[in-house]
Amino acid sequence: MDAVELFMPMRFKGKNVSVHITTYGKNSKKQILCLHGFGSDGRDSFDNVAKYLSKDYQLIAIDWIGFGKTTRLLRKMDNYNHRYMSSFLEKFITIAIAKKILKKRFSIFAVSMSGLMTGMLYKRIEKYLESIIFLNPAGFDKEISAKFSVVMANPLLNQEKFLRIISKDIFWKQFLGLKDDQKTELFERFNNGEFDVFVRCVGNSVSITGRVKETHIYHKYHEITVPVLMIASKKDTMITEQEYLKTAAKNNWKIVQIEHYDHVLVDQKPTEVANAVKKFLR
Repeated sequence: MDAVELFMPMRFKGKNVSVHITTYGKNSKKQILCLHGFGSDGRDSFDNVAKYLSKDYQLIAIDWIGFGKTTRLLRKMDNYNHRYMSSFLEKFITIAIAKKILKKRFSIFAVSMSGLMTGMLYKRIEKYLESIIFLNPAGFDKEISAKFSVVMANPLLNQEKFLRIISKDIFWKQFLGLKDDQKTELFERFNNGEFDVFVRCVGNSVSITGRVKETHIYHKYHEITVPVLMIASKKDTMITEQEYLKTAAKNNWKIVQIEHYDHVLVDQKPTEVANAVKKFLR
């Protein structure tokens, strides 16, 4: 598997930023734009599944603004809410097509929080899209786990207190479903400036009780006309009600549920996820 890392410069919100991109596979193949979820980055999310997909597709995995190796903007105006993030994605797609990093037609693979921005942008990028793959996506549900939000959305917690909480096995292993090496990566993220990004992102999207703010629920998924695949854990420990499955069924989208019992799915069940994607796209 060929993984190539590059940085794409662009202007965003009046600043020069550098977007970190990991590509898998050769550029002669069909493309999938891969969008990671909260608390991760492109390579961590898609490295495992790329082993099974890169022979047939070129994967373009980006780090969202503020995450991973992409520039972090931490001015007062950088709130990392739904508009901020979707604006970044639209700008990235436009410039990436102009620079021939993205083809003029591609599919989107949206994990967790990326589901919201994909829905919000759909009408503006519809002409580029061949299909959409959602995986345990945000943007559909009115609530997330209160266990998560009471920690992440608590305005009284500073970074030191937060790190003490997530160091407990019950949080990072039993709840988040992370492995030892992933715990190390999580701690590194909070020590390299991403903590401020996380706090802003969560604070603008959910309440301390887990109630998702109305601005972060998209109500027009029914307007999507390209083929859609919904991949979901059998049990999602983060988005517990899994309203996204009801929306998928209502809109006659393809649904694949995988025998997995937490929110982190794409890198922990790569074979099953890749098989679902390949069957859907062929």
